[in-house]
Amino acid sequence: MTEMADEVARLFKGEEITKVLTMESSGIAIGFAVGAKLSVPMVFAKKNKSSNVSGDVYTANVHSYTHNNDYVATVSAEYLRAGDKILIVDDFLANGQALLGLIEIVRSAGAEVAGAGIVIEHKDNLFILVVLLFQVDPLLQAAHQLAHTAENGNTMLRLSQFFLCADE
Repeated sequence: MTEMADEVARLFKGEEITKVLTMESSGIAIGFAVGAKLSVPMVFAKKNKSSNVSGDVYTANVHSYTHNNDYVATVSAEYLRAGDKILIVDDFLANGQALLGLIEIVRSAGAEVAGAGIVIEHKDNLFILVVLLFQVDPLLQAAHQLAHTAENGNTMLRLSQFFLCADE
C-alpha cells in the first residue's frame, strides 16, 4: 500500500491538492495513505445515514455494483469548501458509479477535482489506475466511458495511466 500511495502522491505532487476524498469504508486505508504522503487531510463519504453527520451536507446517489443496491453518499459541508482542490482516491472501480458520485459531491461543494487514483485488486496482483485529468468534464467522460465499458463486458480501459504493482 505504501508504494501505491507513493506513486499517487508523486503523480499529483505540485498540483496544490488540499484534500483527498474517498468512499467509506474500504477506501479509507488508501485515502489516508495518499493524504499522509501529500500532507493533506483525508475526507470520506459515508454510504449510510449516520447520527454523527448533521447540518449541511453534500450528497450523491450511487449504485453499488458489488452489492447491487443504491445508497446516498454523504459528506458534511464542514469538510469540503469552495476553492478546495480535491484528489479522489478509492480502492475499487467496477463501473465508475462511486467515482461519479464523489465528483458530484466535489462539484456541489464548489471545489475542483484535480484527478483520481483508483487501486484495483485483481487475483494475485494489485493494479493502480490513475486518471490524470485536471478538468472535471473529461474526468466525467472517462468515468461514463468506463461505466459503459463495464456494462458491455468489455474489459479494455481507456484512461490516462495504468500501473501494475506486484502484490507482495
